[in-house]
Amino acid sequence: MLLSHHLLAWALPCQLGILAVWAWVRRGIRKDIRLALAGETPHNGIPHHGLLLLVALRQFVLIGMNIYQVMLIGETGGFAFMMGDIACSGMTVLSIYTVARMERGIVTEVVAGNRLFSVFGQ
Repeated sequence: MLLSHHLLAWALPCQLGILAVWAWVRRGIRKDIRLALAGETPHNGIPHHGLLLLVALRQFVLIGMNIYQVMLIGETGGFAFMMGDIACSGMTVLSIYTVARMERGIVTEVVAGNRLFSVFGQ
């Protein structure tokens, strides 16, 4: 079978499923931040911003490498490489959720700050 068929039949639905789980986890984190800013107790803990920054940087940096790797490997191993990357993305989302659950009752306060662009005067 062609690589494009495998990507459409397996990789894309798996990645969309992980995206849906990430949206759910992210919504929960943002809800907990809003609760903490209002002085209420968050449902889960709030992961440290450094963890979320590392995850964002990983996704941003590796997306180009992943596309290049699949193009370089081609038909023979591109699908396996892409599924491995999807599994890694899934484990990343689950680890963030696990950290948020582990910090339940520990991180209950947040400090309101400025948005990134307001820091630079825009």
